[in-house]
Parts: sequence; structure tokens; C-alpha cells
Amino acid sequence: MSSRGEYALRALLVLGASETEWMSIHEIAAKTAVPVKYLEQILLQLKHLGLTRSKRGTQGGYALRVPPEEIVIGQVIRSLEGPLAPMGCVSVTAYDPCPLEAHCLLRPLWLLVRETVAHVLDNTRLSDLLARRIPMEGEPAAFAGWPEGTPVARCTQVPSAADITMAETQSAIQAGRTKG
Repeated sequence: MSSRGEYALRALLVLGASETEWMSIHEIAAKTAVPVKYLEQILLQLKHLGLTRSKRGTQGGYALRVPPEEIVIGQVIRSLEGPLAPMGCVSVTAYDPCPLEAHCLLRPLWLLVRETVAHVLDNTRLSDLLARRIPMEGEPAAFAGWPEGTPVARCTQVPSAADITMAETQSAIQAGRTKG
């Protein structure tokens, strides 16, 4: 994800947490550590996506157009950044075939990365982030910095055959969520 996606999410979080209806671009910039000129471009994109609205004047600024519960992080990132896949051969929206694909041992890894990222982002709403929770299935986190009881995704086992197909990989990911 580029800085554009990160900054857009920061701006949405600040607007979602705001206790006033309208926030000036300078307030948003100060709270997000994003330069005003760059933030103007991002807020315009978010406005075109229907996520924010703006009002001119001394009492104007920016505000969310839709409630935080309706803003899906995966949709925001895809709209601003494009596909979530780390490689074109596993992209759902921008598939790019590779001559090594049929026998590639890395493809299952890239597919798992793509599926995991998509799952987390598509199941997280702005309201979840504002409430400091990330909804995921799995076992309690054992990572430093995360509160006790925070769930994480389980590892997935994929077949070790060199001649793996897309259907076999997807099937393994769907059925293979095992302890790991």
C-alpha cells in the first residue's frame, strides 16, 4: 500500500472520530501528519468516492458522508490503490498470467497473502478501527503490543505438489485452515 492509501485511512479515521460535524483541512493535516497539499488531493478522491463531503467557508471543512459502519476498508484501498494482490498471477481484478505459473512454487504463497489481506480488509470497517478492533477468526494473539485476546488468522497448509492449479490452491485455502 502506498502513502496515499495510508493517508486516506488516517483522514477517514480523524473524520470518523471527530466530535464536530466539520473539520478544516488544517485540523485534519495536523492530526494525520499529512501535508495540506497532498491531503487536498486525497480528500478530493474520497469525496468523489462518496465517502466524504465538503463545505466552503469559515464554518466549513470536511466531514464523512456515510457512517463509519458503512465504510469497508478493503473497498477504500482498492478504490485508491487498485488490486490487493502482491503479484498479478493471483490478482482477482487485474490477473496477469505468468509463463511459470503452472509449476510455480511461490504462487500458493502469493495467493495466501492476497486472500489473507483481502479477508482482513474486506471484513474491517472504519467503525472497527475507531473501536480499536480488527474482526478476524482464529486464535488469541501472542504478539507483543496487541491486547490479550485479540484474534488472529490461522495458518493455512497448501499442497506441496509443483504442478498446482488455481482451483487446487483456492480449494486448499478454503479447506485447509488448520492449526499451525
